[in-house]
Amino acid sequence: MGYESDNGTLTDMRTVQIPWYALRTAVVADDTALATFDYASWPTSNTVSMESGTETGISELLHARRLWLAIYGKAAVNATAGYKLYARRKDNGPILLLASGIATLGTQLVTKDPISEATITAYWADTITITGGLWSDMAPLVLDSGNNRIAIMRGRNEGLKDYYLEVDLDTAGAGTYMTEVNAIISGTEDA
Repeated sequence: MGYESDNGTLTDMRTVQIPWYALRTAVVADDTALATFDYASWPTSNTVSMESGTETGISELLHARRLWLAIYGKAAVNATAGYKLYARRKDNGPILLLASGIATLGTQLVTKDPISEATITAYWADTITITGGLWSDMAPLVLDSGNNRIAIMRGRNEGLKDYYLEVDLDTAGAGTYMTEVNAIISGTEDA
């Protein structure tokens, strides 16, 4: 355990790990694209709110400095789906596009759902591209991309309170598409 002296006091230096939560589950059809970035366009379902006291509240993530996102899906290896990750700071605030790109399934099997623990047959995305959005200019990190393991997209929370992952199953053009998309979100309270 690491500790740091701060004017004669000891401060615990452990990083708080936040458990995984469902961001989207069993998406089998394209989402309706957000037409405008106005607060009135925010979806009324399939969102994750970080505020405690709300029905979908995950208050632990409200204090996360770094967010982690993983995607898994059903279909064949190398199947793809497009995504757009949106967020906002306030109910009536502007909608921010954090990241957009393509997720591609690798060979790493998902045999138990990471949230419900139900037995499933799916594959983890081993590649997640970031081709647009605010995070594309802020050096986000996609860990282990393209290695047939589990790609993890990491970005900074920056005080955001609501998240929405828009899914487009056939956005990648010709090829094999995911028949179902799932996404999970976690975070850490480190700097």
